[in-house]
Amino acid sequence: MAAAADNTGSGKEVMKLLLSIHPNIQITESTMKAAAWNQGTGRDLIDLLLSTRCNIKLTEPVLRAITRTSNAITMKLLLGAHPDIRLTESIMIAAARNAKDGRRVMELLLSKRPNFQITESIMAAAAENRGGDEVMELLLCTRSDINVTEPLVTAIAQNCGPRIMKLLFSTYSGIQITESIMAAAARNRSSGKAVTELLLSIYPDIQITNSIMMAATENSRSGSQVMELLLSTRSGVLVTEPVVKAMARNFDATIMKRLLSTCSDTHITEPIIIAAAGNCNSGQSMMALLLSMHCDFQITNCMMTAAAENEKCGKEVLELLLSVKPNQGIISESVMVAAAGNVASGSAIIELLLSRDPNVRITESIVMSAVSNWNCGRNVMGLFLSKRPNILITESILAAAAGSYGCGGTLNLMLTNRPGIPITESIMSAAAGSHRDVVESLLSTNPNILITESIVTSAEQNRDHGTEIMSRLLAALGVHISAVKAAAYFGRSYWFHELFSKCRNEFVTNGHHGECLRVAVEGGSQDIVKSLLEICGQPFNIDGKNWITQIDENNWTIRMVAAQSRNHWALEQLGAEPCCCSTPVILQRRGQIPTPLFL
Repeated sequence: MAAAADNTGSGKEVMKLLLSIHPNIQITESTMKAAAWNQGTGRDLIDLLLSTRCNIKLTEPVLRAITRTSNAITMKLLLGAHPDIRLTESIMIAAARNAKDGRRVMELLLSKRPNFQITESIMAAAAENRGGDEVMELLLCTRSDINVTEPLVTAIAQNCGPRIMKLLFSTYSGIQITESIMAAAARNRSSGKAVTELLLSIYPDIQITNSIMMAATENSRSGSQVMELLLSTRSGVLVTEPVVKAMARNFDATIMKRLLSTCSDTHITEPIIIAAAGNCNSGQSMMALLLSMHCDFQITNCMMTAAAENEKCGKEVLELLLSVKPNQGIISESVMVAAAGNVASGSAIIELLLSRDPNVRITESIVMSAVSNWNCGRNVMGLFLSKRPNILITESILAAAAGSYGCGGTLNLMLTNRPGIPITESIMSAAAGSHRDVVESLLSTNPNILITESIVTSAEQNRDHGTEIMSRLLAALGVHISAVKAAAYFGRSYWFHELFSKCRNEFVTNGHHGECLRVAVEGGSQDIVKSLLEICGQPFNIDGKNWITQIDENNWTIRMVAAQSRNHWALEQLGAEPCCCSTPVILQRRGQIPTPLFL
């Protein structure tokens, strides 16, 4: 029933069918909550359940979910069918947060309980309602007994528009505007400028502090408008380095130019230049402005690295730096690493840097950054291989490419460029955790490797493609005995039988029964344990040794492992009587405490 209630496409039709087949089925809290939060057919489902079932138990969590997501029609149906519903603060908060029909839902609830106390938490929820200011307007217009605190005014200043702020000040006199309220207004994403302008008109003498300025720089949507307002209406504004740094990173050059003309004593420091170099949207114009007004600085490695990391205009920023200071820009390893890993502009930046310094050393760290770049790593590697034909391609580099999302093309490029390069276990292990196409590329080189424990482990952890990859590897490669043990531990029955069939002789000849059974018991796979017991036969003796009771290097027997894993089925198969299943058994190594009786 809960699954039907969660069906966003055909929930109502499926629910109707189920109710017709099972008319007496109980509608649980889980079903009602699933229906309430169903973004597609939730309202229809709630209407259906409320209109066809009168014995539904409406718990507070269910009422909160319905009040938060439903419209007034559904709420009216609910109140009509259950007139004895007890309204609580949490239910009123849910109504205040209703972004679709919050005002009408709140009106219905207040008509039921006209004297319900509107708490600060309810008002704060209404202020944070992204569906509009209607709920807040309703509460301010109909209730004059609201306790207006600084946190509440702060929430309204940050989330509501100027109309609500005016209504608040006209309804409640004596409200003090504090630094935190002004900072909240500066953070207001949708109406920051209008709310800040309103507060400045009411309290023209309020001091604009560093916190207020920083709040404006953190506002990615309307912060630049707030900052322009503050700079144009207030002289003597305190502008600290953190504020200028944030402006350099987040705003455009127009606002920075106004700041520098208004506050002529502003010092442009290295952190500010670094921030400008990392400005993705306006880095080029911001850097051009700073360079035109303050050229007396040294280009540092941090500036170059920040520009190389800039995904949108990194190349243009670097060109500016290198053109204005042609003798200063040192292309270090960290700059090249940042450029090679830039997923949007990496190849363009690398091409610029190589043309600037044809002799720059391409280290393993730089190549590792390139082969891990899912978007343009192939183009970057193409540049490296064409400019540096003798570049070293190490095992770590190939493994990084094989295991990185979207880097199969980069791997193919390296394999094509360097035919005969050895494919190792670690490279194939990385590929087993990636995609079949990557594995196919490696198998095309006819690698002389075996399927090992690490490869099986990587495939096991690969939820999307692990089974497909293992099937391909089983068809192409030999098997190391550790892979059989890994499959036994993970309970992968098909893998185990296929792997075992490839190394059965070695398995039996070298007596791996005990160790393999031990990990299978620990992993809990009945099928694999049963298979191993059938393979070994009775009694469990190999070369005169009973590997059921044999102690390993940690002084554990297989029965101990089964007992610790609560594997009672395995204990019975191993000839032991498990003790009371409901009594926890704590096992320690033999010699530290007496051996449990059932062992």
